[in-house]
Formats: sequence, structure tokens, C-alpha cells
Amino acid sequence: MRFLKVTSAIVLVMMSATSMAREAIAPMRLSDALSTFARNSGIQVVYVSTIADGLRTKGAPAGLEPDAALRALLDGTGLSYRFINPRTVTIRSSQAEAPADEATPPMSGEDRRAVDGTLRLSLVPEGSTAADEKEAADEQKRGERGVVKEESSANDAESAQLTVTGTRIRGLLGEQSIQPVLTITREQIERYGISSLGEIFRYIPQVSSFELGQEIQSPSLIGTPGIDVTSNRITATLRGAPLGGTLLLVNGRRVPKTGQSGGLQGNDAYNLGGIPLSAVERVDVLLDGASAVYGADAVGGVINVILRKNYRGTEARINYENTFDSDVSVRTVALTHGFSTGKLSALVSASWEEAGSMMWSDRWFLKSFDRSFLGGPNLVSASSYGYSGPGIVSSVSGNLPGLSTNQAPIPAGSTGTNLTVADYANAGPLPEAFDYGDYMRYSSPYERKSVSGSIEYEFSRSATVFAEARWGESRTWSSTTPVVGFNRTVPAGAPGNPFDVPIRVTKWFFDQPAPEQEAVTENRGVTAGIRGEFLQDWRYESAMHEVRSLPDVATRSSSLNTTLLAAAYAGPNPPILLYDSTAGISPNPPGALEALLTEGADAERVRERTFDAQADGPLFSLPAGDVRVSIGMEYRDESVDFPFPGRSLSIHSNNRYTSGLFSEIRLPLVSQRQRWPLVNRLEASLAVRHDRYSDYPEATSPRYGLLYRPFSWLMLRASHGEGYKVPTLVQLYRPSTQGEGSFPPGLFFDAERGGETIDGLITIVFGGNPDLKPERSENRTAGAVIDVPFLEGLSVSLDYYDTRYVDRVGSLGLTDLIVLFPDAVTRGDNLPGDQPGWPGPVIGYDSVAFNIAVNRIAGYDIGAVYHRSGGWGNWTVQATASKTTRNESRAAPTQPVTELPTFNLPVQITGSVFWERGALSLGALCAYREASIGSAATGPSIPSATRWDWQGNYDFGRSGWSAMQGSAWWGRVLADTRVHLTIFNVFDEVPPLRNTSFMPDNSVVDSRLRRYAVSVTRKF
Repeated sequence: MRFLKVTSAIVLVMMSATSMAREAIAPMRLSDALSTFARNSGIQVVYVSTIADGLRTKGAPAGLEPDAALRALLDGTGLSYRFINPRTVTIRSSQAEAPADEATPPMSGEDRRAVDGTLRLSLVPEGSTAADEKEAADEQKRGERGVVKEESSANDAESAQLTVTGTRIRGLLGEQSIQPVLTITREQIERYGISSLGEIFRYIPQVSSFELGQEIQSPSLIGTPGIDVTSNRITATLRGAPLGGTLLLVNGRRVPKTGQSGGLQGNDAYNLGGIPLSAVERVDVLLDGASAVYGADAVGGVINVILRKNYRGTEARINYENTFDSDVSVRTVALTHGFSTGKLSALVSASWEEAGSMMWSDRWFLKSFDRSFLGGPNLVSASSYGYSGPGIVSSVSGNLPGLSTNQAPIPAGSTGTNLTVADYANAGPLPEAFDYGDYMRYSSPYERKSVSGSIEYEFSRSATVFAEARWGESRTWSSTTPVVGFNRTVPAGAPGNPFDVPIRVTKWFFDQPAPEQEAVTENRGVTAGIRGEFLQDWRYESAMHEVRSLPDVATRSSSLNTTLLAAAYAGPNPPILLYDSTAGISPNPPGALEALLTEGADAERVRERTFDAQADGPLFSLPAGDVRVSIGMEYRDESVDFPFPGRSLSIHSNNRYTSGLFSEIRLPLVSQRQRWPLVNRLEASLAVRHDRYSDYPEATSPRYGLLYRPFSWLMLRASHGEGYKVPTLVQLYRPSTQGEGSFPPGLFFDAERGGETIDGLITIVFGGNPDLKPERSENRTAGAVIDVPFLEGLSVSLDYYDTRYVDRVGSLGLTDLIVLFPDAVTRGDNLPGDQPGWPGPVIGYDSVAFNIAVNRIAGYDIGAVYHRSGGWGNWTVQATASKTTRNESRAAPTQPVTELPTFNLPVQITGSVFWERGALSLGALCAYREASIGSAATGPSIPSATRWDWQGNYDFGRSGWSAMQGSAWWGRVLADTRVHLTIFNVFDEVPPLRNTSFMPDNSVVDSRLRRYAVSVTRKF
């Protein structure tokens, strides 16, 4: 168990750290100083995020006790502090404090906005909860008299309750949830040095597949469009869930889907495109099904992107990323501005990003389809890719007239006119098969623009209106192979054809520019609503939300269209095809061959409107605490249209209406205050949701959970939930189309014909399947979180999961279709030499989705976090590992359950070590994925991969130098500037090569190899 060894080694490193003394805090921004104080002292600091904006501290000398250090830090800022208990302190405005003997005034708009989730938390000891802290404070207040001093806490940040992913009941600050939730904070995002939201998925081991929003070309179908509307999509799936089975949210609300895939499969999934990374506060990853809370599509987990709120000030960021040996630059500019005045607050973020392209020829291990130099197969095949040089001609049947063979090369240097049979007879041997690796782009260029904004106004405690909007546009450009005529007919008498009969030509037109294609996706989202408080501690929120995804693709095939070609030959100016294009000069008029290429446009119009209303609060009290509930409703109207030029739409309705009712209850059964032995805390939860669909039967999805703390440092949790996911509109109603292409040799095999490889031209049918049934799922999780009592700062977690899908919607590769669903395969006539009983060769197949009977995936995650502070600086060490232990599937009800290899679900580990002292911070990140095992006979299908990244950060605002230079212009410029450098793939590792094709797997180590990113952030 290599991943256990790696995790254990990281934990041992954390445990070996020695204690360190306190250090001085230099003059700097107050928020940074409070973070430094929290790390140095181990004390949790909680405050409303906006009260520290724009404030600076004079610092604090070394050796002070926490109380004295806080007084020094807050001197002159107009803020004060109060210890809740020895481990937690709150910061608030001195002017807002009320005398102890007076009733606390109503919460201000600023503090109320903090309750909505914008609290600043300088340090949260892993595993501690706000409830535990409050109970510890109560114990301290009881003292020898045995009474608790009652104090109003309406203005105390420690009593604020936050929106938590995975539940609609507000949780207390720092509270552990029953379901496992992984949070990536803004600080972590900045440490990673990434430029786009999609790059975050590389650092989440539980992500089994993801798309970065940039087209990555790979050998697949030759002659088909090389780009589609999913090229701009940013999406991910968790733990092997079906595509679209992981729900993606922004601020707890759904994002649009993008599903049409021009010429390929119509697999739709949620799309996070159009969200500027500068606007992201954190990313929550719920590692469990949540259909009972969020409805359908949450069967495989939830990724919730939380945007920044109540930021006050202006922040500008410039990022530049590139490789060390080629120009594949990524340039990003982002600007964020927010203000808060009285009851009104607003924030807007905008970003622009542009990326260049990288060719296969830029990497030695990609330059050729002949993989023999790497010990692999030669994938260059004339039957799939045609011939190099001038090309060849062939007969329709039998030998070419006047020749003793059915094929002949086009004479070198030919202009396509005045050719004779003798010229072909003397043209020499057939040329080599064509290797078009030089024409492949590994990554295509793109441009992204995005804007997001939010505004809210508080009329009163019971009514705050708010609105949010975001817009994003992504453009990707792609070039296909050179223009090709693959087995195209040249009639008798056409230029260059001296045979007096129709012949066929197969050649590449190297003198023609590779056709360019463009994919554009526009995403829009707008939300407007009202929220507030009522009764004693109840809150409500109601909103209308609309999202749209508008992808468009303009395509031009690289293959000569047979219909257009035949029409051109019948016209007055027939084209000349039988010439030597390697000379770089075409005998055809400009644009003549381009006019024979098929132009197309794929488009999709996705719209989803949602109205929701919900409320939560305490129902009644038990000895262990308040019983809290949430209730709500949701109505959703979604539609998808396919306005393809010249194509008729499906006769089925492309709309769906969904209404849902949901409720959740949290029962505190036992708490610390009851002093039960071996029961520090015991809590149960129940959530249920009932949905009605306009086109499918209604369904109810329940979820149960239990949390148990036998000791304050140990938490055990378990949950069980059910899910119900109806097929998407794209899966049901996508218009039927077909394409033609050929596969690389060795990709698919025909078991009915002795296992021969399938190559040559294949006709593929695409479209929806209106007979799809809903998917059902069952999720079980169990885990533990340990705050190691003998080593302060170390927290370890272990979570087991077992997910079972019934009637999962999916598709199979051609090899599996031949065996399991032979009716989906089209075969031609038998060939000479076929064995008795063999069917004819495969000439086409139907790729529409269908219901896979059963799929079961199980495994577990291990995580460890260690914080250590002292005179030598502050250390943070973190590691997370995910392992799949079971992957069972039954493709059809009549098929037996098959234990599949964890081909796409290997062990994955991420780890990081960060050190910070004063203005300087340094860190290293590691990502590891074990080898994927195909079978005992074949060995590793994909070898293991390890990537190391390094980062360094210097914050001039936290340095004493900038304070000393404050009177100079450079001191003022640098005072609030942070410079960040990241080196990705430090050791320049080459991505592992698949043992079937010897093509790289880029999931951990991508083919750009070692690269760097530099960012400069300035606050105003």
C-alpha cells in the first residue's frame, strides 16, 4: 500500500517538528497581523471581515503575552478584543460595544452580513467546534459558584452561524459536519499559483475526471471536427460518478450545463466557466451524495464555489505563466473592487485570460505517431491516416488499367495535367504512411473574459435585498489536420486521370492551410432575492435565479466532401487533385479546394430558471441544545434547444419542469454539558426531499446521519442517503446525426472476428435516447476525525464510502459494444479469406447513451493536517489520499456482475508543506497517482506519476522594509504588494505513457513539462 507509506511518512515529518518560541510582528496590514498572531499563539481569532479592511498595525514586539500582544496590535485602530475562552478571541469595533449592564443593541448591518458567511477566521484548530468553545467558556464562567453568567451574544462573532455545503441548516463556526466536506480556501488557491478555476481540480485527489476549459488534442477520429462546445467547459466528477452526477454550484445555486459535443458524444455536465478566479473565496467539496438536500444530479457529490462578499477596497492582479523551453504563455489580468457604506455594500470582479498553443512537435515524446522509439507500437497506418508525399491513386475494382497493381503513387513533381499511364507506372514504390504528428496541437489557444458582481441593501433586520450577476465568454481556436482526400473518386477524363475509368485518390494537400475552427461559449447568471430574520433566531431567504449557457462552434472539416467534389467535377472548372502538393504550389485557383470542405455550425441553448424559498432556525430545545430545522421549496424550469442550421429539431419536448419540497432536522442528543461518560457529543440528522417532474415519475430522496464524539478530540460520523437522477434533456432529445472517421490502430478490437483490430472508415451515429430510465443511487459513508491529543496542531481524518448506482446512464467503447450490445453495431459484407462463421467487418455503430444496469464504487480517503508556530516561523503540512477498493459493474440485466479494474480510479495523493515567517513564505506541493492496473497479464495500463511544485511568496505589506520606506514612492507602491512565484513540475517529469498506445496520460503530469507562473497582487 504505497499511498499509506507516503501518508505515514508525511505524518511522521509533522510529528517530528519541535516547539518554537514567539516572534515579533512587524508593522503591516491588520488582517495579516492577526493571522500571524493566531499562528504564533495558537489562539483562534474571529472577526467580521470588513472591519479590518484598510487598517494597518504598528506591530508588536516579541515575548508579549497574548493579551498584551493584542493590545499592541489594535492600538490606534479603533477596534477592541474580547476572549471568549483561553483559545478563542473576537475582534470588534470599540464604538459598537455596549456596557455590560445594558441590553445588547440590534446587530448592525455590517455584523449581520458577517452572519451570512463573511467572517474572518484567523485560525481554527482542526476538529474544534463553536459549540465546544462555547461550552468550554460556560465551564469557565461557572467557577466555584456553579452558575453560568448570562450574557447577550447578538454582537459576538462567535455566535454567528454560517451557510454550510451539504446542509441547509446554518452551522456554527468551525463545526465539523456529518458528511465529509473538503474546503480549499482562498489562501490555498493563492499558494497553488494557478491562473484558472479548473486548475484547482488537479489538487483534489477525489476528483476522478475533470476538464480545464482548454482543448487538448489526442489521436481519436481522423477527418472529424477537432473541436466541440465542450472545449471551453470547466467541470469535474467525484469518485467515479457519472458525468453530470456531481452537482456544481456557485454560492449554493446551480450553474449552467453544456452538453452538445459537436460530432462526438452528447454528454452534458455542469460548467463553471465564466467565473473569475479573483472572485472566489473558497471551494467546498462535499464527498457524498446529497440528493436529499440539493435534488437530482447530486448523486455523486457536490462542488460548491463560494464567491467573495463584503470586500472593501480594490485589488489588482497580474499573472504570467509559461514553459521554460517554448512559448505556451498564459496571461491573466484581474481586478476586484468592493465597498460598504452604511446599509449598502457591493462588489465587482473582472478578469481577462489569454493562452497560447503548444504543438506536439514541441515535445520529443509526442512528435510522432510512430511510438516504436519509446518501445511502443507504430500507430502510423496508411489505412487510417493515408500516405505521405504526393499520395496515391487506386482502382475502384481490380487493377488499374495498364498496370499490374491496383495502386500507384502520384508522380513526384506532377502539376496534375498531361499525366500518362506510363507516368504512374514509373512513379516508383508506394510512399510511406503519413505521420501527421507535426500538425497536431497539444493545447489550443483560448481567450476568456468574465465579470461577476453582487450588491445588497439592508432595509431592516427582517429584510435585506440582494442581487448577483455574472457573465463569461470563452473562445477556443483549433486547427485540424491538413486538407485530406481520403479514398475520394476522380472521374474518367478529370485532370491527371489517364485511365479512362473512375479512380480513387488518397492524399494530403500540404500546400493548403489547415482549416481553423472556433468554439465560443457564453455563460450568464443572475440572482435576485430577499433574506432576513424573524422570530428569535430564524432566518429566511427567497430568490429567483436564472442561468444560461450559449455555446457555438464554427467548424470546417479537413476532409474533401464527396458531394461537393462530385458537383465540382461536373462543373465547367473541375478541380485538380492529382498533383504533388509537397512542392507547396497548387495548380487550382485560390479557394477552389477550400470550397470543397464541409462547413458546419453546432450550437446549443441551455436555460434554467429557479425560484426557491427556505427558512431555518430552532424548533425547540433539548438538554443538549436546540433542535434546528430547515424547510423549503424549489421550482425549476429548464430547457435546451439545438438550433443547428439545416437540421430539424427533435419532435420531443425540450423543456422540463421540476418542483421540490425539502426539509431537514438536526437533533442534539447529548452534549458536553450533560457530563455523560464517553459521550462528549451525540447528534443525529435527517433530510428528505420530494421532487415532481414533468416527464418522469416523482421521487423521494432521504438521508440520515449520526455524529458521535466519545471524547473532545475524537469524532465519529456516518450517513446513508438515496438519490434519484432523471436523464438530462441532451441525453434524451439530442438530434440524431452521424459522422465518419477512422480510429488509430490498436484502439478497438473485434472479438467476433478473432480479435482483429478495427481500423478504416467507420460511420458513427450520435443522438439522444428518449427511452432512458432514471438513475438511482445509494450512498453510505463512515468516518472519523482525530485531533491528536498528544501533538497539538495535528488532525487526522479517515472516511469510507460505498456508492451503488442502478440504471446508470453511460456508454461503452466499441470493443464492449460488440460483445454486450451487438445490435448497436453495423457490419458490412464478408471479406475474402474470412473464417467460416465470422460476421462481416464493423462499418459503423450507434454511440447513444443507455442504462448500465448496476455500478458500485467503494473506497476510502485519508487526510492529515498539521500546524506549528514559533520563533522559526509557521509551518503547515497537509496530505490527502483517496483509494478505490471496489469497482463493480453489470452492463445489462442479463450479464453477471464484473469486478472491473480501477482503471480510471487509481490511488491519488496530494500533499503540501508551507513555511511562513514575516513577509516571506515558501512551500512545496506534491501530487501522486499510482499505476493503473489493467490485468495481471497486461500489467500497468498507465504507470504511476508524481509531480512536485514549488512556490515562494513575498508580501511587502508585512515587511519592516516597506514601513521604513513608507515616505518614498517605492515604499508606498510596494506597501500593499505581494509577489508570488510558482514552479510547476520542478523535476521536469515526462507524463507516463499508456502501454496500449504509448500516448501520454496528462492527468497528473501534463505535456507542457516544467513551467513557471509569476503573479503580482496590489491592494489599494
